[in-house]
Amino acid sequence: DEVFTSARSALPPNAIVQVWRGVETLTAAVKAGFRAVLSAPYYLNNGFDMGGGQVMWGDIYADDPIPHNLTKEEEERVLGAEACIWGEEVNQFNIDGRTWFRASMLAERVWSLQGN
Repeated sequence: DEVFTSARSALPPNAIVQVWRGVETLTAAVKAGFRAVLSAPYYLNNGFDMGGGQVMWGDIYADDPIPHNLTKEEEERVLGAEACIWGEEVNQFNIDGRTWFRASMLAERVWSLQGN
């Protein structure tokens, strides 16, 4: 989302914005007419080596990746969400424990209808 936030005019109109700064940037991107994918709240290494609050499964499951202040047309430009993890923060001994359970909660949340 660096290009969107600092040089929006350089983006072609069919660009897809990968948003890691937050829901505010996602909202701005889809309101500006771009399609977008949200990864901001879903960095699975948070709370381990990177500090910050740990990403708990209940928080992921309760979160709605679609902001509530969008029109139906803007909502359709939100393509989904993605779970991210910094590769330098995992190894063969800790990748399973840091990734799969919380990533499966995000998958369930994104694939479920709002309100379920």
